[in-house]
Amino acid sequence: MKESEAALITGRFGSGKTLIATAMALSQTKRKIFITRPPIGISSAYDIGFLPGSKDEKMLEWAGGFLSALNYMYKDSKGMNYENIKNQLFFEKFEIIPLNMIQGVSILEGEILIVDEVQLITREYMSMILSRMSEGSKLFLLGDLYQTYSTISKKDSGLYRLQQLLPHEAIAHVELKNIYRNKLTDLAMKLTE
Repeated sequence: MKESEAALITGRFGSGKTLIATAMALSQTKRKIFITRPPIGISSAYDIGFLPGSKDEKMLEWAGGFLSALNYMYKDSKGMNYENIKNQLFFEKFEIIPLNMIQGVSILEGEILIVDEVQLITREYMSMILSRMSEGSKLFLLGDLYQTYSTISKKDSGLYRLQQLLPHEAIAHVELKNIYRNKLTDLAMKLTE
């Protein structure tokens, strides 16, 4: 990515969006990588209520994709297991910014922001996220319009509107086509079509 640019990475579940963005961000900076995502569940029918703990403890439950990516990349490293990755490596490499607190934040030169599940972000929040980036910063937006479920309509999704505005010189768009999880993912895709 060129300076001050962003990458939009789209693709179905299991295509590697979070893994690719995490690996790229780790290779591009020694600083902490800022991450955010909307803390929206699939449906209020499955809501478990408020989560106890600090901001990081609450948001860690929403950072599962990043934990999975780190686990995939570091699981065979000497002395690394899931608990070490979750409790040590994750907080060494990442800083969570709750989406509701991103207003007023500036991602400065040399810093990276990864926003996961952008299909669940409204157009207004997408605008706010794009406006947080300073010259020389990097932004990764990850999403899949098929995973909007009942939380937001596709036409109200910031991802949907952003895709309508592409191509644009400030953002690269990569759509991942292959699924890497397992054969059940094929059935999962057919259920949502």
